[in-house]
Amino acid sequence: MTKTDLIKLAASGYPDEFILEYWNEDDEDIDGCASGDTLAKFIAIELMETMDVELDDVDQLEVAIYKLRNARDDLDGVIQVLENEQVVLKNRRSK
Repeated sequence: MTKTDLIKLAASGYPDEFILEYWNEDDEDIDGCASGDTLAKFIAIELMETMDVELDDVDQLEVAIYKLRNARDDLDGVIQVLENEQVVLKNRRSK
């Protein structure tokens, strides 16, 4: 699996395939000039940091999935803290 293959696959599951905006297919590298969707940029960077040409496709996907799931777990933790604080603030407001 090439870097471009991995990026295109991920982009197919993202709204408007915006991940591709952060990918320079000619250089097979992140396009530093793109802007507009930092989550798409994060995904592109994370996938490139996990890329290992020595791995077969199945193992490469396993690593990419693992890294993105870890990121999702981190985001879930942040969301939980924000939701908890929102509940506290709503309770104060209603008093």
